[in-house]
Amino acid sequence: MNFVFDIDGTICFHGKPVSRGILDALCELERQGHFIAFASARHSRDILPVLDERFHHHLLIGGNGAVTYYEGKLIRACPIPGPLFQRITQLLDRFQASYLIDTEWDYAYKGAEDHSFLSRVDPLKQANRIRLDEVRQPVKILVTESADPQRLKEEVKALDINLHNHSLEEVLDITDCGVDKWNAVAAFGLSSGSTVCFGNDTNDLPLFRQAARSVLVGNHPLLAGVATDQLDIDEQFESKLRDKLTELAAGADKN
Repeated sequence: MNFVFDIDGTICFHGKPVSRGILDALCELERQGHFIAFASARHSRDILPVLDERFHHHLLIGGNGAVTYYEGKLIRACPIPGPLFQRITQLLDRFQASYLIDTEWDYAYKGAEDHSFLSRVDPLKQANRIRLDEVRQPVKILVTESADPQRLKEEVKALDINLHNHSLEEVLDITDCGVDKWNAVAAFGLSSGSTVCFGNDTNDLPLFRQAARSVLVGNHPLLAGVATDQLDIDEQFESKLRDKLTELAAGADKN
């Protein structure tokens, strides 16, 4: 089977790296012959800090499907077309928004330098922070705040884009139309019938709708109606996660 894991709020919590116990459990899955992949709202480069080096060359789908890295190399990118990108940034500036622009590897940022989310952007210092006018091939825009979040959201939604809302309502992820985690998984060649996914937020919904088994971590009303399994986040979470992985792997072996 193919096991696809979201990162934040699914196997990684409060910005801390994925625990050694969970990573060891994933390695055991791989030893049994299963394929392990990660799909996150984070850019692929920002997935690396929360995984140890055993997983750095795995399939890393970043930006909600906007970039895909495998074996340390970029294999797919879905840039926002130039004219559309210009319209979006003009709209963001009109609403006095703060935002991060990700390219295939580098990034640009406009906003307060003390914003807390910046600590999660390229902490390994492997990318370049470029000027806004140097941006080429933008793949994702993360909006962190604006003067009127609701009205901005309404105007952005009118554009030909894919908009991902985080649990924090003011935070928006903007990618090109048709970009999502499942399309990236499918483009890599993984089939729905042989894929198990784990997630916790609305950006995981395309995966949940397609995967043979889908495991909701925590409680999200949209995902709860689609998920085949659910794990509560409590003191026994890690143990329950390992048990669920064992169960799913055993079921795959019987099929």
